Amino acid sequence: FNEFLSCITGLEIYLKDESEKWRGEEESVIPTGTMVQEVLDITLIKRYMKVLNYLNDTPKNLSNKYDYSGWLDELKLEFWGLFNNEKTAWIIRYKNENLSTQQRRMVFMWGIIHWVDRAINGSKEFSEESVFRGIRQFYLRYRNNIRRVTEIKDAVENLYSSGYMVAKKDSSEESRKERWLENVNDFDQRLKLESVLWEIEDHPFNINGTDVGHTNSSHLVDYADVELEILIKIRDKMYQTFPKEVSKDTANLPVIQSLLLFYGFSGERKSPWYYKNYKFNNWRVLIRSFNYENEIFRQIFDDLIKKDCSAQELLNDKRGEYDLSSMAGTFSEQLLWYNYHIKERMWEQGAFIALHGTKEQSQDKYYPSEKPFKNTKGNFNGGNPSVLSSLMESMSLEEVKDGQ
Repeated sequence: FNEFLSCITGLEIYLKDESEKWRGEEESVIPTGTMVQEVLDITLIKRYMKVLNYLNDTPKNLSNKYDYSGWLDELKLEFWGLFNNEKTAWIIRYKNENLSTQQRRMVFMWGIIHWVDRAINGSKEFSEESVFRGIRQFYLRYRNNIRRVTEIKDAVENLYSSGYMVAKKDSSEESRKERWLENVNDFDQRLKLESVLWEIEDHPFNINGTDVGHTNSSHLVDYADVELEILIKIRDKMYQTFPKEVSKDTANLPVIQSLLLFYGFSGERKSPWYYKNYKFNNWRVLIRSFNYENEIFRQIFDDLIKKDCSAQELLNDKRGEYDLSSMAGTFSEQLLWYNYHIKERMWEQGAFIALHGTKEQSQDKYYPSEKPFKNTKGNFNGGNPSVLSSLMESMSLEEVKDGQ
């Protein structure tokens, strides 16, 4: 309860633009008991307690209306966990870049509390669905590590006055999604669309949009042209391709890693820098085609949906179309050539490919102008790196060039 009082004390100070008054020359301050008593009164405390009761009771009703509402359990864990298990400096200089933890919590907690307070204590009436639609936006900002505390007031006021968190239409995912949902007039249809969309956004590779454009869905969903049937296909194909139980940031997923090679270069240069070392499983980045040319994953995903097939089936098709006599010279083409011949054994040690020579073997058997291609767990400290040429069947360079 004390952390709740500290939180709403900080919120009231923020809403009154009095941060500097209370923290002085300090960059961050944990509210003291004296501060709490001076800022809050019994009326304010009761008002914010009403917000907590709403947040505690309403999800039960929503769970009965939506086909999917799993995020409400995560919301509850995160929200109450910050009150029960953490201690936060709720009075800070809001633009201090070294206070990212506090800023992230403020965007999440203050955004939700202030929005619900306005929605249930203001003169306008809002449905439970509308209130939690706004809460969902702040929840996603939290998961996307958005820390713009100074925007909370405007975001809440925009929600209250227009229903849009982003008042001016722009190209952001938030803006496009809000306006797409607002244009769905059928109430039941909107709930169905939201349920499927939430499930797409909550996939482990989608929910965290940190450092990848703060996107959770628009890399898969075209909000200019999407209907329920399309959303369902996107959801089902995402979870089929990346089952939730294996979808970890560091997951080694050989079939997908191989398939990506047929669409373009999917590696990311990593240290150490004294040899070429590439990572092929930065999934949050890859599925958004973030920093990659030609939106390679989007091409794969479109093909998976269009052909209604699995990743393994699509990979088999691509291998069937491959030119056996091809030994092209770009790094991407060299990797693809090796992958065609050794298939998923290419990734047995991990999702990294390094070009690294030794005294015993200074050049690659099949690409003599390059150092040996090796599959590693990320480095040569332990593990059992494999030389890709050693995984080939016994073939001479001449035989390979002849397409045998």
